[in-house]
Amino acid sequence: SLDTVDTAKKKWFAFCSTVLFCNPIILTDDPERGSKMARWGNSLADDTELAWGSIKNYLWGMRSWQKLQHQADPAYGIMEWEEYLDSLEVLTATAGEPRRRLTVEALKDCLEACDPTSFADVQYALFILILYFTFSRTECPCPKTWTGKHPFDPEQHWQVKDIQIMNRDGAMVLGVRFKRIKQDPRIERPEADPRGEGDWAYVGDVPDSVFSVFRWYKLLVSFYPEGRDAAEPFFMAKDRVRPLTYACAQADHKRLLIKAGRDPAKEGTCHGARVGGNHETSRNHPLGPEMAQAH
Repeated sequence: SLDTVDTAKKKWFAFCSTVLFCNPIILTDDPERGSKMARWGNSLADDTELAWGSIKNYLWGMRSWQKLQHQADPAYGIMEWEEYLDSLEVLTATAGEPRRRLTVEALKDCLEACDPTSFADVQYALFILILYFTFSRTECPCPKTWTGKHPFDPEQHWQVKDIQIMNRDGAMVLGVRFKRIKQDPRIERPEADPRGEGDWAYVGDVPDSVFSVFRWYKLLVSFYPEGRDAAEPFFMAKDRVRPLTYACAQADHKRLLIKAGRDPAKEGTCHGARVGGNHETSRNHPLGPEMAQAH
């Protein structure tokens, strides 16, 4: 939410300095507050490629920022403000587009292009397979930045102790522990309670195949002959000092798509692995969509 407020503030400041030529703080009961906000809303609609979802968030963010300046919400008391928003939505609404999925064919090509002697390639192979088989979002393994607002967070991102080969009901599997997720930002679901076993997903192996998580896991471990601390980030940047960020992971994904002879513009992003795994499960499992939903 604060990110939205900060972005809205920057856009509002730019608009005030170049169009309105006024103080960006809208004082309580400013008689021109309605026209200022409507002009900005019209500008977001007419002068940008933003869709309604983003425009709505920026309008909300600007109003929230005004309140943080100890002023009343500038939209309060403006006659027909909601009708104005409805009309703006009609003009800027766009059809939602689902994430482009990473097809199993493209995934196979990428895995075959991975060099088993390259740390970056081996780590990418395990990374993308875990996303594919667990339907995980990329924010579980990857922070956005090394420093700043969104660095590595042990309550959300995977550590060494969160990914391990284990025996589950008599079968050897790769266990992946989920912590904070998009659907549960406060980690309130009972299965994620750290006092219990944890919220684990289990990935079976595909022996003698590029889809073998055991193979890539063991290869990745071989790059750490002295072992690893359980609290370290599981996925690391190429320097093996900093955690792997989403930008780094996406760069590896693009590099290996190109190496495999695929067009990155036509294939899914790292997040598309989750979509691809769900799609293949829905299409090929005997229980189809029911199994994908349960998983």
